[in-house]
Amino acid sequence: RIMRLVRVLRGFTSFRLVVYSLLGSMQNLLWIFLCLFLLLYSWAMFFLYGVAESFPNLDPATQEEMRLYYDSVYSCMLSLFMCVSGGDDWTNRMQPFRSLPSVYVYAFIFYIFFMVFGAVNVAVATFVETAADISRRDRDSIIEQEIEQTQRIA
Repeated sequence: RIMRLVRVLRGFTSFRLVVYSLLGSMQNLLWIFLCLFLLLYSWAMFFLYGVAESFPNLDPATQEEMRLYYDSVYSCMLSLFMCVSGGDDWTNRMQPFRSLPSVYVYAFIFYIFFMVFGAVNVAVATFVETAADISRRDRDSIIEQEIEQTQRIA
C-alpha cells in the first residue's frame, strides 16, 4: 500500500513535496514545541512572581482580571501564548500589568517583541530550511531515477 502511495505521489509533485515536508519537519516541530514551551514557562514564572508580590495591593477589579488571566501557571502560559499566536490582542492581556510596577509592563512588551520577531521567525525559518532541503533531495532523486531509466533504455 505504501509503495502504491509513493507511485501515486510521483505524479503530484507539489502535493508530494508538501507531504514530504510535513513528515520531514516533525522532528523540528517537536524541538520547537519544547523550546517555545520552556520560553513560555520561564516568562510565566516571571510574571506570576510579579502578580503574587503585588496582588494584595491591587484594586478589586484588577484582582479579578489577574485571577482571570494569571491565577496559575497554566492560565498564565495560555494567556502568554494567546498574545503571540493571535488568540487575543496582547494589549488586553497587558492591561492588568499596568497596576504592577512598570518593569512588568516593559517586560511584557519585550516578551511580545522577542516572541513575535525572534522565536516565531526562527521557528518559521527552520521549517522553510527543512522544506528547501527536502525539495532539493527530491529533485536529486528524480534526476537519478531519470538517469537510471535512460541507461536502461539505451
